[in-house]
Amino acid sequence: MYSTVKIIKEIVYPKGEPYSFNGKTLKFKANCRPVKRKYLNYPSDVVRNDVLQINYLENTFKPSDVLWDIGSHAGHYAVFAASIVKGENQVFSFEPDSSARQSQMETIQLNNFSSKIKVFDFAVSDKDGVIQFLDQGGNANSHILKKDSGEEGKITKMNCRSLNSLLKELPAPTFVKIDTEGAEIDILKGASELLKNSSVRFICELHPFAWDHFGVAYSEFTDILAAHGRAITLLDDQKSMSELPYYGTVLF
Repeated sequence: MYSTVKIIKEIVYPKGEPYSFNGKTLKFKANCRPVKRKYLNYPSDVVRNDVLQINYLENTFKPSDVLWDIGSHAGHYAVFAASIVKGENQVFSFEPDSSARQSQMETIQLNNFSSKIKVFDFAVSDKDGVIQFLDQGGNANSHILKKDSGEEGKITKMNCRSLNSLLKELPAPTFVKIDTEGAEIDILKGASELLKNSSVRFICELHPFAWDHFGVAYSEFTDILAAHGRAITLLDDQKSMSELPYYGTVLF
């Protein structure tokens, strides 16, 4: 059934599926469109979380802002940001999964945003070096591999960078969005320079079900934030602080 729908969409939307954002109609590669806003109150936390993130970016991101999109996958948020920014050096997208990155590049071209979005093909972690990456062919669950998990996918050696290191080369962000399937705590360990800057907003998706794989714990996350005087704000008003850590997005 899904494969049939996919083929139909590719036929119907050869020039991309339309999506309304910030008063503009953007185009996304067929089968790579963001979740529809009507699913804001959908029972699935995964779907609701995505809508909440889209709404948050639409309501808070300004033309002068700079986005670093870590784990950008199909590039939804990078494209959203590019539709708002006034310049050509404000949106930076990081996606190590080759298939997801290719889909993102096609969407960027559909919107004529090639000059507005810089796409990087390496992973982001706590330090510069080489890591193993499980590339699942465009699946949103592709991730840095810390130990053999028995999951299907292509294991590749890949360069990785820390946010502290990237800050020496790129314009400082005002927004950092992190969605990295469990690597978020490691990434924050290498982000001290950004965390201590109170003008930088973090939009971070938590994946507590994956933290055992990375050998990290929620207490490390809260300790990092406390060390930099940051506090968690919940994106989802249907959740409570007592429920943390849960799958979903937090702001700090």
